Amino acid sequence: MKIIVCVKQIGYIYDSTAIDLATGEIDPEKMVSMLNPYDEVAVEEAIKIRESEGDCEVIAISAGGAEAENALKYAFAMGADRMVRLNYDGTDPCLISQFL
Repeated sequence: MKIIVCVKQIGYIYDSTAIDLATGEIDPEKMVSMLNPYDEVAVEEAIKIRESEGDCEVIAISAGGAEAENALKYAFAMGADRMVRLNYDGTDPCLISQFL
């Protein structure tokens, strides 16, 4: 059995002063990139299924540019067997969902 887990790199604002209330802009110095926490849970669950079932392969897949690589590497470090990146630099979520 193959288990495919879609993962995404997100920006996380760790400081409440990161948003300028006057302009609404975000200070990039106060934002970090990380794997979406819900995707991290999905990878963990897929690994648990693989460990309990035996003959399974966990494949992490992401669409995007270079930023997608970090999410895939994190999933691989967690225990995913393979990583697949759909090289796509656009922002149309409908098109990404059709790719996946």
